[in-house]
Amino acid sequence: MSVFISKIQHDTFEKGEFREEQVRSLSDTLELIKGFPWDAERSLTDIKLTGPSVTIQNEQGDFLKVAIYFNNKFCMYYLRGDVVYEYVATDIEDVIKEVTDFYNDVLNSDKYHHDLFKIGARSHFESNAFEYQIKFWRVFLLNIFLILIAGMFLVFDIAILRDLKKVPLVAVFVLISSIFFVVVGKILSSAISNRGNYLQISKGSNIFLFGYTSNTIKTYDKPDVLEIISYEFRGIRNPNLIEVYEIFFIDGSRIKFSNMLISGSDLLEKFCDKMDNLQVKVTSGKGGLFKAL
Repeated sequence: MSVFISKIQHDTFEKGEFREEQVRSLSDTLELIKGFPWDAERSLTDIKLTGPSVTIQNEQGDFLKVAIYFNNKFCMYYLRGDVVYEYVATDIEDVIKEVTDFYNDVLNSDKYHHDLFKIGARSHFESNAFEYQIKFWRVFLLNIFLILIAGMFLVFDIAILRDLKKVPLVAVFVLISSIFFVVVGKILSSAISNRGNYLQISKGSNIFLFGYTSNTIKTYDKPDVLEIISYEFRGIRNPNLIEVYEIFFIDGSRIKFSNMLISGSDLLEKFCDKMDNLQVKVTSGKGGLFKAL
């Protein structure tokens, strides 16, 4: 009898987040399905690819996901290649039959409906580690407007120098371009000094990890978070896209990192409930970004 990988997903989990992932026999997987709290997790949960479910992967890399559906039914999502097929199972016995057929490689895909609108569907089935580290391309993109503006003023400097009558203008443009380069330099310096930062965090787990190197990575609990303070440059027309986040804990400790590690929207999503309501206090920091870098 075949043994496939199976895993579960709860209503608070985000795309690619799973638990209890391991190799199981058919009987063990059926017990996993029967023991899943289907009724408890149907309430206020949308019908979609990511949600309360049990996902099974065969040796060929195909997936069968058992998920909730309307009227106490179940939706069977069958992923073959990059295409998703759907079948509505009327009850748990119908689910058991489909899972058994999947294990025995006799699944009747003819009764599965091909849904053309599931773009990037594989990410709903494959596990994501939710690990974040500083990447050069991200640092570059967050600073691209500052770099372009600084470069533009540098070009003006060179052009004006050709006309000695406009020397006073050179001083102005040199000053402006220098300011932009100083800002970029400060941010790049921060990125280099923190390039070893590591963050592992997902929406459905209260536990997350953070540290600078493998020796300093610590475990933190979301319920212990007192407040998140966000620092950024002032002004709606500011071309800088860098933000720094400082997380304060009940015991007085704190950790700090920037959106060069993880975007602000992604970070705050990890602290939302299944209805996307923020579960932690978030405020804007005083003193601006340079104070926090």
